[in-house]
Amino acid sequence: MPKKERLFFDSLESLRGLAALLIVFHHLPAWYVPAYEVGFVRHSYLMVEFFFVLSGFVLFHSYGTLIANRFDFLRFMFLRFGRLYPVHVTFLLLYLGLETAKYIAATKYGIVGGNTRPFVENSIGAFFEHLFLVQALGFSSHALTFNIPSWSISTEFYTYVVFGLSVLYLSRRGFLFLSVAVVAGSLSLLLFRGEQIGYFDSILNCLAGFFCGCLAYGVFQAAGSRALSGGWSWLSLGFVVILLCFKAEGNGWDSVMFPLSALLILSLLLAPRCGLNSILLKSPLRWLGKVSYSLYMSHGITIWAINQICRLILKMPQAMVEGVLTPQLSPHLALIVYPMTVIATLAAAQITFKLIENPSRQWTRAAVDASRQPK
Repeated sequence: MPKKERLFFDSLESLRGLAALLIVFHHLPAWYVPAYEVGFVRHSYLMVEFFFVLSGFVLFHSYGTLIANRFDFLRFMFLRFGRLYPVHVTFLLLYLGLETAKYIAATKYGIVGGNTRPFVENSIGAFFEHLFLVQALGFSSHALTFNIPSWSISTEFYTYVVFGLSVLYLSRRGFLFLSVAVVAGSLSLLLFRGEQIGYFDSILNCLAGFFCGCLAYGVFQAAGSRALSGGWSWLSLGFVVILLCFKAEGNGWDSVMFPLSALLILSLLLAPRCGLNSILLKSPLRWLGKVSYSLYMSHGITIWAINQICRLILKMPQAMVEGVLTPQLSPHLALIVYPMTVIATLAAAQITFKLIENPSRQWTRAAVDASRQPK
């Protein structure tokens, strides 16, 4: 990739990091209810939809012309597996250890947690579904068990299979027609048959977002050297912020995030000199983008640990908030605990990236490069 274009895509990586950080904010407990109920925070789960669109855009750019035979497809899937699975299985095993510890505490010492029972919600069956990354494909209710953010990794991995096979067996025009059909079909089911699709909404959301990203890349290529005014990037970002702040209930509003994500991505790449791109290329944000996957996968268990400190060590009073028994902090203590928790999640992300994500990615790439060498 040329250096100039690489810089543009680095800004998208920074945007991915900011999206991951917003998801951390969304998952912070209701330790101080007024902060917890801020609309921008409550609706930041929509950043997962942004992830799907960005993933489709970047992968179509990277592999849209590189999967020419079955070996290319297998290499592609091996690279994606190496990118996702080592971090996923690490935290799955950590959660399994937590369930085992809770079981021992409950059966031997009579210590029972306030919200979940050991190996009930996080059952053995759910564990094996996570192990094979099928927990969110719609065949069970186990999508939001163990490491909850991994539901999107489940749907993305099998969306990669659909993507890779489509690139392999279809012409470029055929692939774009398929992308339109997948987006239209998935959104139609979500919007008009939402009550009848059961647990299949997760995979349909992923398919819609990913192939929306592929279509956005098609638009980017068709634009060629044409450029947009820098104001479009700020306007697109403003639309996203407005949606997060004021979103109404219902899948229809959730689905608006797909075209807004595509518009934001395109406006950044087609306005390379805009001020928003300059901000996104700052070193701290580029670092945040680099560790974004580790941040996304590690923040759940980090937040859980701090919640236990508030509950068991600080012995803060607890209240039921949206069906979850949660320690309640004073405004002054919340001003300390919330920022410290975010800092802890960033530290955990860096450790995860350095010890697990980056080594596994390097090993996977080295293995693929070695497979290409003539024997």
